Amino acid sequence: MNEENYWIQAMRRQRSRRSVLRGAALAGAGLAGMAMLACKAAPTGTSKSSGGQSTTAPPADVNALIGRTGSPPAQNETPVMGGTYNYYQNGNPPVLDPDFSVSALAFGPISAVMSRPFAFKRTWNVADSYNHELVPDLAMTAESPDALTWTLKLRQGVNFHNVAPVSGHAVEAEDFKATFTRRTDPKSANRGSVAMIDAAQIQTPDKQTVVFKLKYPYAPFQTQLANNQYGWILPREALAGTYDPGKTIIGSGPFLWGGVTPDVAATFKKNPDYYVKGHPYVDEVRLSIIPDPAQRLAQFTGGHLDYLSVPTDDDYPAASQQNPKAETIRAWDPGDGHVYFQLRDPKSPFQDIRMRQAVSLAIDREAYGKAMLQDKYVQGFFIPQSWGKWALRLPELPADVQSLYHVDLNHANDMLIAYLPKEKIVINADLYGPPAQGAAPPATVAPNAIAFYRNLKRLKLDVAVHVPIHGNPGPNADFERIVGPAAARAPATGYGG
Repeated sequence: MNEENYWIQAMRRQRSRRSVLRGAALAGAGLAGMAMLACKAAPTGTSKSSGGQSTTAPPADVNALIGRTGSPPAQNETPVMGGTYNYYQNGNPPVLDPDFSVSALAFGPISAVMSRPFAFKRTWNVADSYNHELVPDLAMTAESPDALTWTLKLRQGVNFHNVAPVSGHAVEAEDFKATFTRRTDPKSANRGSVAMIDAAQIQTPDKQTVVFKLKYPYAPFQTQLANNQYGWILPREALAGTYDPGKTIIGSGPFLWGGVTPDVAATFKKNPDYYVKGHPYVDEVRLSIIPDPAQRLAQFTGGHLDYLSVPTDDDYPAASQQNPKAETIRAWDPGDGHVYFQLRDPKSPFQDIRMRQAVSLAIDREAYGKAMLQDKYVQGFFIPQSWGKWALRLPELPADVQSLYHVDLNHANDMLIAYLPKEKIVINADLYGPPAQGAAPPATVAPNAIAFYRNLKRLKLDVAVHVPIHGNPGPNADFERIVGPAAARAPATGYGG
């Protein structure tokens, strides 16, 4: 079993060529794309990436969109030791205490220093790495008969860093209890993510055993403990207040905290006492603070960075051309989100499923994917492609549900509006947007709004409320007041009707 954490995997292989990571595309309700580069110039470290998701007509194998151009390490390959791994993030960490931040800019530096009860297995194969297979880190096992009581057996022989006041003492059950007592405190920024934990019910029958009695059954609790935001284990001294985790990071991970210079870099040194013997391979890590994308590309091209994220497919060709020896890695990104409807309000028009279906049918995902992502995407859902084998994919949905994610181009021109006669609601896509309450009407009325007005009259639709796909609902009285006079003045041809 692979027991190495993310950082060890990330630093694992020395190569003399550069690596370029590029993310293949994706979407939630819409679609998004992302690209990454990682470079490797000897004798520094290696690189790793995460990256892209989301087509309504997906390839037979969605994993064909992701992958890497490099070759896997040979079975008996001897790693090159030493050197510095250089990467970056685009801003300063706002705070270093994992219990008082939800920022990725904080958890980047923290992750080099700390360990979790469990970690996700990292593999050379990009697709396999997204399956989120759990492997031991500080805990070897987690067992539960009912998803309510969980018993963790800890790894023996693991010590915190030899930094005062912790001074390298062993990682024990008491540290787990102190960590989650602190993390569930009302002041903790991440308390909501561990809300199932009852700190008063954490038991430590011996130094290598922790028992959690949760507030309610929670089947994915073990996966929750592998999270790289709220799974980090602090020494008990953090709860006692004998040092400030916001200023000094003390963990049990592969690197020792070397400090941070704002707007310059954070530095890390190899932990000589790390429990995975012979790891990490690199001696140092430098995390540069580089907000400017052009400067990041220049640093990467100049050999000063071992990793570069390319945000879009449009940016990739130039970056690749400037770095011909770089390896390309395509990976999923989280997509660009989902469409959420207001369902808590019992009077919301979106309580009617036909309204929600009409909104879905008004989004031409294929056109978006072709224009924005060069057809390199798959349709994304709430369980995204970045969850690998666990991801929800369009072909798995019932046929009638699949049809709600596809615009039939044979009658697309007839789908500019959807009408709910009982509710007297008309939905339109970019034809008319009601003004905000109290706002002055527009000085001019667009021709498509006039055509929309005339078509409503021609069809004799009884309308009370207008709901635009982009914007706020508004009464038909405003529509009549704003568009009606303009329609009366406009020529009789070329404006619908």
